[in-house]
Amino acid sequence: MLKSMDHEKDVIIEKCRNDAFHQTPLKGQLLALKVDTVAIVGCLTNLCCENTARAAHDNDFNVLFLKDGNAASKKEYHKASIMNLEYGFGKVPTCQEFIDML
Repeated sequence: MLKSMDHEKDVIIEKCRNDAFHQTPLKGQLLALKVDTVAIVGCLTNLCCENTARAAHDNDFNVLFLKDGNAASKKEYHKASIMNLEYGFGKVPTCQEFIDML
């Protein structure tokens, strides 16, 4: 998968809050690229990752929150976030299911 990705076109967006959309050019960049679906992976399921997934949903993007592509300091935090996001904010595939979608 990585061999087919062109990293020279990567855009790095610095953020100052848990939500990657808050006061950043992320939404504009995604819209300019005609992106309608975002895949969320990261370090803290219940903080930055969940906030960004909720914001993506609120900004009318389809959300794929990779359940084994995120983590939290406690399993309970991860599980609670996954349940909340799956209930009303997006789909929660595994990394392998996501790769199979591509």
